[in-house]
Amino acid sequence: MPDFADLFRRRDDTAPDLIAIDGTDRFLIDEAPHVHGDALRQPGEVAVVDDRLGVLTLGLITQYGASDIRVVQDSLVGERALEANAGTFGLRGFHHPDSLEDAFRDVRLVVLRLSKSHDRLDEIARTVARFAAPDVVLLCGGNVKYMNLSQNDVLRRSFGEVTASRGRGSRACSSRRTRCVPRRTVWPRPIPGPDRCTSTTSA
Repeated sequence: MPDFADLFRRRDDTAPDLIAIDGTDRFLIDEAPHVHGDALRQPGEVAVVDDRLGVLTLGLITQYGASDIRVVQDSLVGERALEANAGTFGLRGFHHPDSLEDAFRDVRLVVLRLSKSHDRLDEIARTVARFAAPDVVLLCGGNVKYMNLSQNDVLRRSFGEVTASRGRGSRACSSRRTRCVPRRTVWPRPIPGPDRCTSTTSA
């Protein structure tokens, strides 16, 4: 893998010398082909959630040739950084769907960078379980010091099997869908506007 710390470096007025990649990004990019390599080779079968500055999306494109990636970002800074980095390196192959349903319908691999919010994790897991393909894998990762066992419990509400792995200061958990999720749920909610463990899941 190339040194993405150099590849995805950009300067702006608010964050000079900003390095967009960290160990979690690298870990998720490395793990993706092991949990669902076939999805990476098929257009439109991969979704990326909460990609801070575009590294996950562009890393999957440059490393594995993924195309038509569906990107979900709550942060306007993240959206602008993804567009800026893509423009800098002449990369396309992604788009931002209008809703979580559109983002996850029939996808087979979802790559999620975990935050501290259990509600966010629950929303994504339930929506993926409801709309994605039967063999979907939800690959989640985050810094070890911010992850805990309760996140696995959140994933188990939607997926029957959760498997954890660890490396380079980051942790991932994988869950596989072994039971049906009720169709009635409080999620998904609409994706906010611009102001707005690795885990795997399979049926």
